[in-house]
Amino acid sequence: MVVVHSSSYGKKRGGRPWQESKYRRKGATTMVMYLLTLLAAWWYCRSLWFSFSRGEAGRDITLTTGREPMDVVGIAVKPTCVTEFSIEKLNQFIKPRYIHVFTPTESKCELFRRMADNVLCYTDGEVVPDLSKKKVEDFLVATFGSVYTDYIKKSGKKLSGWYLQQFVKLGVARYLGDRLTENFLIWDLDMILMKSIEAFTAEATPKALVNVGGKIHIHKGYELNYENLTNRTLEIAPDGTSYVTHSLSASKRYMEELLQQFEQGGARDSWPWNILRSIDPEYIGFGFSEYASYVSWMIQNHPDEVKIKKRRTWSRYPPGASLGVAALKLISPNHLCCPTDSFLSLVKPLGYEFMGFEIGHSSLCGYHNKEHEESYGLMKAS
Repeated sequence: MVVVHSSSYGKKRGGRPWQESKYRRKGATTMVMYLLTLLAAWWYCRSLWFSFSRGEAGRDITLTTGREPMDVVGIAVKPTCVTEFSIEKLNQFIKPRYIHVFTPTESKCELFRRMADNVLCYTDGEVVPDLSKKKVEDFLVATFGSVYTDYIKKSGKKLSGWYLQQFVKLGVARYLGDRLTENFLIWDLDMILMKSIEAFTAEATPKALVNVGGKIHIHKGYELNYENLTNRTLEIAPDGTSYVTHSLSASKRYMEELLQQFEQGGARDSWPWNILRSIDPEYIGFGFSEYASYVSWMIQNHPDEVKIKKRRTWSRYPPGASLGVAALKLISPNHLCCPTDSFLSLVKPLGYEFMGFEIGHSSLCGYHNKEHEESYGLMKAS
């Protein structure tokens, strides 16, 4: 009896293992592209059906970011191919004056500055006084005790970074001063623009254009916190969704009003700690939303200064959600979860203004691996 090993089998037909592997990769890539195309076609038809069924097939009125360039504010744990691509598309489609990026360390800041000439980068504690991840963590432990430590054990994550990045978004309006334009755009840097957008209307006094379509099932903690701080009810979008939409058109003067409300007549700069004190322990994991709070404040106090969109014009994920994000590994040049122009061309027919690529939420991407501790998949700024 002759036993033919797999290696001999490959050689007998003149093939080589690496060739077979290459062909398999090509076949897998083709299959993924085919499936993504089908998903995109299905999603596009679904979007059209919803638009027409609601009588909203027409476009919104033409809007503009204003007569003068405005600034963008973004927060990032570390530089990645996604944040790099996000900055590239921000410059392509809205051409901001400056993109203010906040990240933990100077070494990471240096990588962000390489991404574009108009990137200004700041480290933790550099702009918002007496505020750091450690201080937020210590405050959470001291205030909520076992409720917080039990949450960490159950979820495997601390919340100090998540709350800190919200505070930075709110605080830039006060602490950047003249370095920041009066009207500005807060932008989650894992969101990728796919077309030109308008953040403010083209009126003599521009109105902030407000997105809809955020998750509503995690809203209770946001509602309770806002009620504790303002004695008012958090607003829900007309379509029944939330205003937690990963981007926010804001104005410094109104953000300052909100900070003063959060200080509740107490010491200046006490607002972050008042927000943390106002968290309902039962909802500590989703205890505050900067986006929903600001929009609610504007609707309740300056309704003529905002224009709410009629429908959702963005998607938090590509088709396939976290699997769609992981599929980027098969088509990205560096074989990591990095979005590309070719991928955007596939999903462009969906008609969204922007789409999210939250690579940290997909274990297949390896975002949290030690080799990616300082950065992940940078294409140009490495």
